Amino acid sequence: MAAKLWNWRLWAGFGLSIGALVAYGFFVNETRAVFWPALLLFVVAAVLLVSGLKRRSREPELYRGKIAGPVLTTLSVLIFGAVWICRLSSF
Repeated sequence: MAAKLWNWRLWAGFGLSIGALVAYGFFVNETRAVFWPALLLFVVAAVLLVSGLKRRSREPELYRGKIAGPVLTTLSVLIFGAVWICRLSSF
């Protein structure tokens, strides 16, 4: 039995979600208005997470991430929700 490949898209998407959270905190503290860079990072992260989940679902015998995929995606959605709530409350 061959070793399963590392599903880098899931981890890159989660890393970008964390990066978007940090970027949001940095840009809002510096400029008090810039939300778009963080939103762009969240969109790219979402694309990577969805493609990683599809990859894992299509070829489960080839790629790892049966548990990590949904967990990382859920955490990323929660991070996005927290940032969105902070953004709405700042108006």
